[in-house]
This record gives sequence, structure tokens and C-alpha cells, in this order.
Amino acid sequence: MTQPTSRRDLLALLGLALAGGPLAACAGGAARRRGPRASANQLQALVASMRGADAPFALQGRFSVRLESPGVSGTTKGALVLHQPDRFRVEIHSPFGTPMVLIASDGRALHAWAAKDNQFFRGDDAAAVLSQLTAGAVALSDVNAMLTGALPLPQAPVVDLAEDDDGLVRLTMAGPEAVQVRAVLDPRTERTRQLRVVRAEGRGEGPVPGLPTGETLLQVDYLEVARVGRSLLPEQLVVSLPTLGWSLELEFLSWDELGRIPEVFALTPPPGATERDLVQTLQGLAEAQAGAAAGQG
Repeated sequence: MTQPTSRRDLLALLGLALAGGPLAACAGGAARRRGPRASANQLQALVASMRGADAPFALQGRFSVRLESPGVSGTTKGALVLHQPDRFRVEIHSPFGTPMVLIASDGRALHAWAAKDNQFFRGDDAAAVLSQLTAGAVALSDVNAMLTGALPLPQAPVVDLAEDDDGLVRLTMAGPEAVQVRAVLDPRTERTRQLRVVRAEGRGEGPVPGLPTGETLLQVDYLEVARVGRSLLPEQLVVSLPTLGWSLELEFLSWDELGRIPEVFALTPPPGATERDLVQTLQGLAEAQAGAAAGQG
């Protein structure tokens, strides 16, 4: 059965909030690869430089978005406001420019609202919402880091770091519950090319040969960047959640640094809204997709 439009829009927006694009702000050139093969110290310096890069304190962005998912596809526009370290608001607009779906975090809760049927999805525990989507690999403080250009999980242990034959650096970080976060870094530009959250299962030929490979929960491919002030920010990227069966292509039309931060991060149910639990809603979507995949197997 095709999911109601409001739930599909909600899922797309959650993916956007989780994966706006870890493209690091401009960092010093000391960590850049200077020879045909980087030393272990140079690789570690690259990671430290990207983890320590400053991100803009507050931003406003406008974008177009194309969604491909079971039973629905289409293109529309949206906007977001970010305030470091963990407050954000993302909007998907209707063709008439009115809000169609909203999602916001005030640093503790993560709620969403869909205009269709006036449904409010309550996530009083933001960590529980993100755990449902990424098996606990991404914390609330990582969301803005990813959206504004920092490499996420700054405290996560690095379990593998190597340069491949193309001169790119492949980084694997340990997460909870046998989950790994893998990144492909370009040492020439100090930008992230790809980010994957993987539920590791067994040994195999993954991004780093010999490391565990398994189900991909989230993947982001970073295609283009644009300079905003002293930073490079996402211009084009593709986000996918294979376990939920959809992909999202974003093209940012503009980014602006904000001097004054609007108070738009608290989201409450509008009059007459039907309330649903956000974590339970996401669980239902995942189970429906798993059932559909099993039926096709």
C-alpha cells in the first residue's frame, strides 16, 4: 500500500535534516597531501583539520529538492535555518510557496508537522528519533555539523584510515551497536566526497578491504560546493536511505550567513492537529519497506 503523502514528505524531510552535507569549512593547508602517498601523520592531520574546522554560527539556505521513493516522485522547493550547535528548522514548501512540511529541533526535542491532514509528529526525545534513523550513530549535535560542513562524530574512535589508489582518504569511525560511519575525503580540497552509516555484518570487501560490511542505513554523496564568506557549503548532493527505499537530490539555490538569529526552532501543534509519535511512525515506515522488499525477494 502506498504511504500517505504526509508521511512520505515527513520521511524525505528527516533525511534532509540528517544529511545536508558534511563539506568542511576552509581549513589550513598544512594537512594537504604533498606527495604521491600520504604518511600516517598526514592522514591524521587531515582528519584533525576537518574535525576542527569552524562552521558558520547561523545560516539560512534555500534549495530545490527532488524525491524518489516507492509510489511517489517529484520536485519542489524549501528553506532551512541553522543555529550552532544543535538548533535547526527545515521547511518543504508547496508549489504556492506555503509550508507543506516542517521539522525543527530546539536542541532537545525534534518535532515535525505535515500540512496534509494537519498531522503533528511529536519527538520529545530527539536522540530516540535519530537512533531510529541511524541506529544511534548520529547524535543531535552532529546534525548541524553535517549541515554546515564539519565532519560529524568528532569524538568517535577512528578504526581505519588509509589512502586509496586514487589519492582519496577512506576513514572508518566506530559507532554504537556494531554501526560504523565511513567517509571518503579529498585531501586536495579537504572536502568530504561520501558519507555512509553502515550496520556492520561479517567480513567482506567494503570501502576498506577486510573491514566488516553490511546494511547501509544512510548514504550521502557530495557533488558540488559553493563559497559563502570564508566557508564552502553544499551546492548539490544526493541522500539515500536504502532501508526505507528512497533517495533525495538537493540543489541549494542560496546560502546566507545570519547576524540575527530568528526564534523559529520551537515547533508546537497547531489548532486541530492530530498528534502521532515520531519514533513509532518511523518504525512503521521501516517495517513497511522491509515487508515490501521481502515480497519482491
